[in-house]
Amino acid sequence: MLKPMKKVFFFVFAIAFIGLSLSSCKEDGEVPLEGKSDTVVDTDYTDFKGESLKKHGIDAMIMLPDELSNTGASVVPTFDRVEDYLWNIEMGPRFEMSIEDLGTEENPIARIKSDLENVGIFKIEYLVDEADLIMYSRTVKYEDNSDLEVKKTITYHCAGSKKIDGITYLIKSGKEGVGFPKLIIEDMVKTIRSFEKLDTES
Repeated sequence: MLKPMKKVFFFVFAIAFIGLSLSSCKEDGEVPLEGKSDTVVDTDYTDFKGESLKKHGIDAMIMLPDELSNTGASVVPTFDRVEDYLWNIEMGPRFEMSIEDLGTEENPIARIKSDLENVGIFKIEYLVDEADLIMYSRTVKYEDNSDLEVKKTITYHCAGSKKIDGITYLIKSGKEGVGFPKLIIEDMVKTIRSFEKLDTES
């Protein structure tokens, strides 16, 4: 009679222990993002400031990091309308994003992923892989066994799409091909997630 009871007790104890372990892994203010890795980007916008894009021709609001963020310096964001459909946002030398008006394009992230796969010379690892948002690392692929320093270089990038008033906007990191440190890209992911229609009633 004692042996079955011991088995039941052990089973109940094991289930309870696993449940407690899983719940303790999730810290306040953090949520795991979908993708192939365990990348976690916190959702706390304490060190971010809201910025209206109305005066730049976009009926939207975004959150940008302030001087307490990973940019490492006290900077004021600058907006440059490069073309009628393209804007650049800069905050010092370590934070640069672009916003592109894609009109009625429905799935720009799928197109970007296809383009990345067709380049061939880079190894791409998706840290966040969602229908409208990707964050990825990029390294140069080599077939030989040489110990070139460039083989150790990893850059991080992100891109996301949002639709406002029937217009698809592509928000992504930096200029084409320019990567950033992971912490900066995580801030950019938060900026992309915050991009939403401006509340005209407030």
